[in-house]
Amino acid sequence: MKIRDQIYCGIHTVLANLTKHRVPLSVYLNLTHSCTNKCIYCNFPNLGMDRGGELSTSQILKLIDEMAEAGTKKLQLTGGEPFLRKDIGEIVHHAKRKGLFTGISASGIFIPERVSEIKDVDIVFISLDGEREVHDAIRGKGSYDKVMEAIEALRENNIKFWITTVINRKNMNSIDYVLDIAKSMKSYANFVILYYVDDYDKDHLTPQPVIKELALNNEENREIIQYLIRKKRSGEPIGSSYGYLEYLLKWKDLNNIYRNDIINGVKCWAGKLYCHIGPEGMLYPCGTAYWRVNTYDSTKLGFRKAFELSNKTPCNSCILACELEHNLVFSLNIKTILGWLKTLWLQN
Repeated sequence: MKIRDQIYCGIHTVLANLTKHRVPLSVYLNLTHSCTNKCIYCNFPNLGMDRGGELSTSQILKLIDEMAEAGTKKLQLTGGEPFLRKDIGEIVHHAKRKGLFTGISASGIFIPERVSEIKDVDIVFISLDGEREVHDAIRGKGSYDKVMEAIEALRENNIKFWITTVINRKNMNSIDYVLDIAKSMKSYANFVILYYVDDYDKDHLTPQPVIKELALNNEENREIIQYLIRKKRSGEPIGSSYGYLEYLLKWKDLNNIYRNDIINGVKCWAGKLYCHIGPEGMLYPCGTAYWRVNTYDSTKLGFRKAFELSNKTPCNSCILACELEHNLVFSLNIKTILGWLKTLWLQN
């Protein structure tokens, strides 16, 4: 992100902390309901059936125009699998032309043959859960080779990428392997805990019976987090911020994702400084609110109006990685801010 945009975000974040000021600095845009992976802890392929279609290219480009006008500086393109969209290159190019820091979250499929289409992108977050046998057992046979081919294609084209790893019972001993891959590729690895709660149902990403078997218990998760902190202090390429990791240790029950109180002054900024948009154009304050709040159609109301209506969340704190890292930055957590600035600067 350009220095002037960092300053812009800093000014508006301070204003939001001092007043009721709101501006959508960061937006997650889900491009598609579809995904080719068969991740055993994900129910995503079954969620889009009754949730409407997907936005056309022209609708997405118009939304990006409206985001830029509303003050958005960071756009993360997600799915499903974003590379199933034939227009992914056009979307990335348009977002960059509008001055947005643009990232993609992807599984790796199709990247080698389509990497030239995303040469403008700022960063790609690519999923890797461990060694070949571990990754394939979690995400589907042959998926490991696809990831490694994608990483090599990104490297050859000088496109920055980070690895994202979802920690669970099958790969809890693969952390060092992932870090070795990140180190060899001069990249970073983010680590996300696989969460389990008792009230998951068919409308959630995670199918309950499978998650219950895969998710680590509270003490096991704490041991993993403490290990990650030690590895990060020793200089290992862990992208997850100190603020994020230390916050997790202060959370009493890591299998209880949401809380109504505010922990250590870290406020929820969903619907105030960031938001999520689903593949059909519905705008939500955050990614975990998809099935828990009223939603607003950004294509009918316009992005700015939909954002203005979306500021209520059913909780005040959570430990979901993307939301928490955002909330730490926007709550002016110095360790998190300095951590992200340092890692992004070092990879330049």
